[in-house]
Amino acid sequence: MTPSAQKLDQLGPDILGIILLMLHDSSRGSLFSISTANTTLYQLALPFIYRHCRFDISKSTTTARIRSFSQNETTLRFIRMITVSGHLCEITIRLSGLCFPLNILGALHTHHPSTRLNLYNFTRPSRDAPLGSVAAEEELARSPCLRLIHTRGYCMRTSGDLPQMAFERIAKLAPNLEEMSTTGKCACTSHRSRHQIESETSEDALVYRKVLKRIEMTEAALDVHSLRYLSSFAHLDKLSSLLGVSPSPEFLRTAASDAQGKNVFSSLKHLSFSPQPLGFHLGGTCFRVKSLPLHFPLIILTRAHHSSQQRHLGARFTETYREENAPRSSSSTLDRTLDGKHEEAIYLILASFCPLRRIVIHMDLGLVRNRGLVGGSEEEQAERQRRAKIYTPVQKAMVKSIWDDLALRKIGVLLDELVLFVGERYRYVVLAEESQWRWFRVKRSERDDRQDEVDIQYEEPEDF
Repeated sequence: MTPSAQKLDQLGPDILGIILLMLHDSSRGSLFSISTANTTLYQLALPFIYRHCRFDISKSTTTARIRSFSQNETTLRFIRMITVSGHLCEITIRLSGLCFPLNILGALHTHHPSTRLNLYNFTRPSRDAPLGSVAAEEELARSPCLRLIHTRGYCMRTSGDLPQMAFERIAKLAPNLEEMSTTGKCACTSHRSRHQIESETSEDALVYRKVLKRIEMTEAALDVHSLRYLSSFAHLDKLSSLLGVSPSPEFLRTAASDAQGKNVFSSLKHLSFSPQPLGFHLGGTCFRVKSLPLHFPLIILTRAHHSSQQRHLGARFTETYREENAPRSSSSTLDRTLDGKHEEAIYLILASFCPLRRIVIHMDLGLVRNRGLVGGSEEEQAERQRRAKIYTPVQKAMVKSIWDDLALRKIGVLLDELVLFVGERYRYVVLAEESQWRWFRVKRSERDDRQDEVDIQYEEPEDF
């Protein structure tokens, strides 16, 4: 050995780190082999070995490996990316029991305090655990990194739903939360029997009133107590999106005009809720609304308060609808009824929306596919046969004809996109049917030499 030569473990960690990084980039398999040479190389190679972890969910040992990694603070410190391959359903089932490791939160708070943590599909380790007794929930509720939390609500028990209450408690205590979302059917906020449970964990002094940007609670029953509850930890006058709720008349009346006569949700831009007559009053006092999916004909409200700023309009059009309701709308959604009633009137109305760039059409197939064409009384069989004849298989040529028909009627002279969904739109009970919709997307060609042509995308499930 020459005087200038050095042993490998004498090069120092910095130089060895550069060598191992180059080796990792060129041949990750070789890195595993060379790391077994001695202890020094092994310790230096660990950050590169665990930088990108890959798991195959089809292997029986994968779940145990992921669990061991999540409990090893040294390993977590090195991980920058995780790839889990396999069937999505299998991944969801196999990993559903894994808990969020507290050491990840600790690492984020210590080393990455500016991280924006978005948590989806929040679940509790135990549904019946008392509020405030789960360490992971306590840490999460006080995490300054938490910006979004989402859960799926299933329970409708009027005696109090502890998982839903735990979710709301985290949203209430998180100091920097911006969005809270509950999808699926959920019983929300202020069952009277819940107050006694919540009073057992007195923490009013720890609640931070925050500026929430978005609240989504699918079919959540909101009353006047819910309004007080939400306002206890959120500045509702700064809220920009309120989606999916099912408000009571008292909620709508109070929200539209508080003790000072002002709208509680004065900054709302996106509003979606179940039909209520008092929705006229609430919507009419939310002057900044730009997105208002209409599940019932709020024609007067739209024209009077939002026609100049409406950009997206989702409605069941009727022949009484006129262009003055939303003259600046650039996106429109409509339903084609089974018998095609009012279709000519719908096209006539759409032709008056000059700025239209995007049209979404939903074609409801009825229940022909699910129930078949046989069985039942003669009248029922005749009705199903009639429906089957109305909806012949939709092909690309038919979608192209709809595009040409819109152009012929001068609907959306500047139309860029037409989306056609074929399926049962309003059958939320059978969620699996959403994946069985057929859809077509027609877009104007982006090539300069083919401005008059269109590109058609098409998808039809095999079992449709």
